[in-house]
Amino acid sequence: MGCCTSTTSSPAESRSADKTDTGCTNDSTPEHVSCTPLAVLGVSVSVLQDLLCTIQKRYGAAQWASTGCKSVVVDIIKPATAINGTSSYLETVSRNHADGVGAANVFVSHAWKCSTIELLETCIEYSNEQKFAVYFWIDICCNNQHKIDQASGDSSMGWDWWKNSFTTLIKGCGHVLVVASPFKSPEVCHRAWCLFEVATATTEELPITVRIPLRDTVELKNAIMEDSDIMLKVMMNIDSRNANATVKEDLQNILGMIEAIRGTYGAVDEIFKAVLRSWITTEGKKLYKQFEAGSEQQALFATQLGHILCRAGDSSTAAQLYEQSLTIKVETLGPDHLDTASTYDNL
Repeated sequence: MGCCTSTTSSPAESRSADKTDTGCTNDSTPEHVSCTPLAVLGVSVSVLQDLLCTIQKRYGAAQWASTGCKSVVVDIIKPATAINGTSSYLETVSRNHADGVGAANVFVSHAWKCSTIELLETCIEYSNEQKFAVYFWIDICCNNQHKIDQASGDSSMGWDWWKNSFTTLIKGCGHVLVVASPFKSPEVCHRAWCLFEVATATTEELPITVRIPLRDTVELKNAIMEDSDIMLKVMMNIDSRNANATVKEDLQNILGMIEAIRGTYGAVDEIFKAVLRSWITTEGKKLYKQFEAGSEQQALFATQLGHILCRAGDSSTAAQLYEQSLTIKVETLGPDHLDTASTYDNL
């Protein structure tokens, strides 16, 4: 998709490389972007599309696909929000793009080191599939990157502020979108803040959606066809005890909170694994429909996906996929064929 052809710091300073601010700091903020103790405001898909184009123009085809959030914030977000006094990107665009800002209803959980282009494309794709107007709370846009500088670190907010604000923010959005990139070893699974976001959403019984970048879809399809252990490999890498954060103090606090909320580290790991199971089921069903209906390739894909989900602990959905594969094989190969018999064995 496209629309256009460190220095050492204190825990309080470095903490900002991991998350959140109200975004409301400038006297010129429009009335409809009024400030509250935590302004849960988000940006529309059109704002993300404009930012996507800006990134593509700024870096060119050779660089833009791999450029992470830190570079985008330093090279684009901060200069664009310092023209008329410092503000968040959300505030800046709202001055000339009133419908570009609204009450945030989707919180985006992602890792900064991954491609910003892929992050924005994934959000745009998600928004286009919804039947309602989506306003994303996404840190690079909604945080005031001058006040809470996620790129270099400059925040005086203490841990209690971060903890309380973050929980309130996620609850206020009401839905969490996890951008899992790269899909074979999602960075979000290794980031303490991302684990906290998913644990908080689960505790508050909020819906969680996992998406992979568009460029990963073909790779995922091929991986399912070739490796029925792919999800087991991903899940084996999930261990909240090995999570990382920019600040060691934050890591200790986050893991302590997670343990207090869920009882054990393992409980958090199981939450993330359950989210990934749900994701692979949803994505797998989409990919299944891409094959010619009733073809041997579609039957093979159904069998492989069934193996993956069975090994990942979802035997019920796996059985449904085996049934679909069996139906196709009976019709195309006949009930006595060896491949048909092997599918019976799966059931």
